Amino acid sequence: MGFVAPLFLVGLLGVALPIWLHRLQAQSAERQPFSSAMLLESAQQRVHVRRKLKHLLLLAARIALLVCLAIAFAKPFVNNPPAVMAATESGTHLIAVDVSASMGRDGVFADALAAAREALADTPAGALKQLLAAGGDITPVTAPAVEQEVHASALTTLEPDSQRMVFSELMAAADRYAEVLPKPVSLHLISDFQRSAMPSRFADLGTRHLSRLILHRVEAGVSPNRGIEFIRSGLPGGASEGQQRIVEVGVVGAAGDTVELRLNGETVARETAAEGTVKFGQILPVDGDNRVEARLLGTDAYAADDIRFHVFEQVPPQRIPVLTADQRGLGFTYLANALASGGSFAALPMRVSEFDPRVLSRYRLLLVEDLGVIDATLEAALTEWIVAGGQVLGFAGPRTASLERLPVGGQSIVPAATRARQRGFASPARVDGNHPLLARTEGWFNARFREVLPLQVGDNDETLVTLDNGAPLVIETPLGRGKLLAVTATLHDRSNDFPIRAVFVGFIVEAARYLTGTSNLPRAFAAGEWFSLAAAPGGAGQVLDPDGNPLLSLGGTARVRQVRLRQPGIYSVYTPNKEYAIAVNTDVRESQFVTVDEQVLADWIKLTTADVASPVVAGGGGAAAPAAPGSKMLELWPWALLLLVVLVISESLLGNAHFAPQAARE
Repeated sequence: MGFVAPLFLVGLLGVALPIWLHRLQAQSAERQPFSSAMLLESAQQRVHVRRKLKHLLLLAARIALLVCLAIAFAKPFVNNPPAVMAATESGTHLIAVDVSASMGRDGVFADALAAAREALADTPAGALKQLLAAGGDITPVTAPAVEQEVHASALTTLEPDSQRMVFSELMAAADRYAEVLPKPVSLHLISDFQRSAMPSRFADLGTRHLSRLILHRVEAGVSPNRGIEFIRSGLPGGASEGQQRIVEVGVVGAAGDTVELRLNGETVARETAAEGTVKFGQILPVDGDNRVEARLLGTDAYAADDIRFHVFEQVPPQRIPVLTADQRGLGFTYLANALASGGSFAALPMRVSEFDPRVLSRYRLLLVEDLGVIDATLEAALTEWIVAGGQVLGFAGPRTASLERLPVGGQSIVPAATRARQRGFASPARVDGNHPLLARTEGWFNARFREVLPLQVGDNDETLVTLDNGAPLVIETPLGRGKLLAVTATLHDRSNDFPIRAVFVGFIVEAARYLTGTSNLPRAFAAGEWFSLAAAPGGAGQVLDPDGNPLLSLGGTARVRQVRLRQPGIYSVYTPNKEYAIAVNTDVRESQFVTVDEQVLADWIKLTTADVASPVVAGGGGAAAPAAPGSKMLELWPWALLLLVVLVISESLLGNAHFAPQAARE
């Protein structure tokens, strides 16, 4: 037995409440002075005992009500494992047919079905048999049965999918099946045995319950493959904005073939492919998401990689004001180039001497090259704007070092006379990788800092990056609905090499996305991968496949956290704010037709036999084994809710019966 949400069991502590209340009520009746009771006739009815019984029943009903309420929210369940079948002389034979994308080559899957029929015919007459489809998922096609005709007819229903199969996942699934099937269990694997399907660790192919592994290799022809490897889109000439796009299509083995480019459902260009990359220029996208489809207009044995999908968003770059004393200086140049590299932002220079704080209401984010240029008047305006929801990213420039406190943030600056002498350069020693700003940045430990502003961090501050000498480098200070993100280093490479490191570009772009709330939704997936609904801004409400069919039921939109993208094409993701498009393609590894060496296959067979012969050690503190195939999870919380309703009615009736006599007497 287990619980889906065991933390709700803390609510069992509420049982103490009715016990305490009932103890307050369990007091003797109020006594009245009386001269003498000698002449009174004794009563035969035991009212006190009857009221005490009602009192205890009411207490028990209230305790049971609270217990059922906590258990119902914890959602208890029970796993009913399938019965383990007894071993037989003929045993069981699992027939696994590879249905991954690479098996879709001309003639390959037909040979695989023929090999599967031969494997079925070679099994002993009394052996139990089961057919498995091995693709992105390992699924049973038939139930265990002795009759060969059942499995042979089911072979006709199989066809290759668009996903990738990994041999370690197949072996793990087959081992779970073998755990409850009659021993000995043999696995027949019919596949083209691509090298790309091998796991990174050979030991992951081991099993505990399989007795024998029989491999049936399906030989493919030697005809060369032609396909599309990738699609890239960008602005012409490295421009930061513009109406036109450049689309590059990477092709393999397709020299002389024609590549057709479709944009938002319409054919926009055709080019003859040379070896390498086909470039399409002067593509005019629409505002918002643009759906790109590239096709090879030739045919070959493997058609799954002759088409590829791509999505890019056409939006004007978001203008980010940069407060600077010199827009031709290195500091502004570093910030402007870093923002432009993200493709979604562009720097808008604003000189300090000409800056009007009233324009702040137009923007969400302000970059400050040197926080020391902020005077008292500007600080008051910035603070009011941040409290209302504005965001500031500022650097501690040369003018900041002479101050006693950091503008806007208010942190105290250690006076120059009391600063410890720092010898050599310091490097980041602690980076908060769990923070959404730093989760996508790399290369912090390669940066070197000779001088940073020594700030005294307050209780309300969060230090995101700390140097190895203990000095804070990046500090986040919340102010009302906004925040100040302060970097204690300057933007001049004389005192540090941070602005010329690759991590600086990633940090500025991610900081702009984090502070402006701009999403970085993944747009490219391989068929068979999972899409997290929480990755979309505000959470995805529904996902439609390329054919327009919803992947989530009405109830699943509130319960499911991720969906499987099983087929190639363009998917639509609906969020509370807007609609997004994502591209799903066949995994490029399925186009790599290099097969596993014969010696590796022989070692694989030996590994399976050795593992099943060795004793299985229980325990070990590892992860829990997955449920065996055929096991069912029985949810108990609906029964707890039903019992809760009964207890509510019972408590009401008992309460009325308990308090009615007392009310009548009063």
